[in-house]
Amino acid sequence: MFKIFMLRVINAVVRRLIGLTGCRYPLVFIRPILQDRIFLENFLKNYHKDRVLFVGVDFYTCHYPSIVPGQVTFETIDERSEVSKYGACIHHECALEDFSSQMKYGLIVAHGVIGYGRDLSDLRCFVDSVDRLLDDKGELLISFTNISSSTVKDCFNTRFQVLDSFDEQSLSREKNGYISNSNMKFFHMVKKICK
Repeated sequence: MFKIFMLRVINAVVRRLIGLTGCRYPLVFIRPILQDRIFLENFLKNYHKDRVLFVGVDFYTCHYPSIVPGQVTFETIDERSEVSKYGACIHHECALEDFSSQMKYGLIVAHGVIGYGRDLSDLRCFVDSVDRLLDDKGELLISFTNISSSTVKDCFNTRFQVLDSFDEQSLSREKNGYISNSNMKFFHMVKKICK
């Protein structure tokens, strides 16, 4: 119990510091530091291509635009108007399926959207939308819960090639103070080029 309390205190201090350095809405809630978010933040720090579209925002994603390198254009999208204040400077308030952009993205990140916000019936439409918005050889980082890995792979298999996959057990660093969300799985995919 003391460990969780200390993690929340540290998290609160870090969120306050992030808020002072550019997050538009600092410290709304105190939450434990989850390993999946640490992985995601490290992935974004090391991404050096042109445009990123981050699907789904909330209070804990408000600092993500400041994580990506300076030359990367970071955009967010969420259909819920009440969370738009947590989006990037370029924020689109609509569903991914309804989003039409003349710009193509080098990376689309959908963290926790499938399994929380969307279920299996929405997955095919989601795949179509991602395929439409990614440029050739564009990348997709997707995380999901409550759906089997093989089901997600089958839905994306015709248009995407899995580069790497991770689960919480392979990422877990609970001994270092991070808390594991043991159901979370990640796929890092690249769009296949149609010949």
